[in-house]
Amino acid sequence: MPQASRVTAKTARYIKLGGGGGWEAQCLKEGTMRLGYYEVPHELGLKRDKEAIKNIYKDTAGSVGSASDHARQVVDFYDPAPDVLWITFADGHLWWAKATPEITYYGNDPAIHIEGSRSRKTVDGWHKTSLGGKTLRILDLNGELTKTGAYRGTMCDLKPHMRDYVLRKINDELLPELVEAQEAMADLLHAVQRMIAMLHWRDFELLVELIFSHSGWQRVSVVGDGLKTTDIELLLPVTGERAMVQVKSQTSQAQLDEYIAAFARWDMQRLFYVYHTLNNAMALDVEDARVTLIGPEKLCTMVLRAGLVEWLMGKVG
Repeated sequence: MPQASRVTAKTARYIKLGGGGGWEAQCLKEGTMRLGYYEVPHELGLKRDKEAIKNIYKDTAGSVGSASDHARQVVDFYDPAPDVLWITFADGHLWWAKATPEITYYGNDPAIHIEGSRSRKTVDGWHKTSLGGKTLRILDLNGELTKTGAYRGTMCDLKPHMRDYVLRKINDELLPELVEAQEAMADLLHAVQRMIAMLHWRDFELLVELIFSHSGWQRVSVVGDGLKTTDIELLLPVTGERAMVQVKSQTSQAQLDEYIAAFARWDMQRLFYVYHTLNNAMALDVEDARVTLIGPEKLCTMVLRAGLVEWLMGKVG
């Protein structure tokens, strides 16, 4: 499947690769799907004879509904439709594939064929990334989708809205509502940046202190206390880490270099250098790994995450 092509599907189907994921490694490596159901003859599967397959389990499944569900899963495995998207969860990722129609049958003895009674090849292997190369981590996915991995059977179809969700993830597409939200967020960040530039320097120092306090840092020195080499001294109680924060409304590379030289004489683990405007167009450069630059773009994001937009609006309004 060319990675430049858009993936489409009328059906998205989850499959569990072995009880407890016992066949996951093998299937993912060789690009196959495997099925147990040793009691079902290959001929009935090829015919997709759901009623005959259901009769095999009517006395052992516990109920007519359970027998019917077993039959459905076998019939789905033999489904030759090319517009079915198969998914599974393994190693912390969502994996997806399209399958070829051919079924390889091994036999009905689970002691001999421990890898399953039959298998089906994928078109070009299992994928755990989108077409654009984005890793499809379970932690980043909708909970309604990921709970499918707890399905007690072997396979089930996703609901249409979850099928569409998976296809959007694979194709790197966004909901119109999400695009609208991202555009609104970009406009808000731009407005926040302009408002920050309007602050009096004392209010800017206070804003910086509020941002760090919302992140768990505690101030242990007075803001703007007259020291030549620091505006704020911080302590992170959880780790005992101490840091210095230099707050500059406007700055330059020469000013940064001067401050880093002074920082080297202090007994601190980290230095945060915060500013909102550069005196020239050149970006600041720093080689010391202990120094973290926080410029206007990053600062705006921190303001949003700390919930300080209304505070900022009140100061400049």
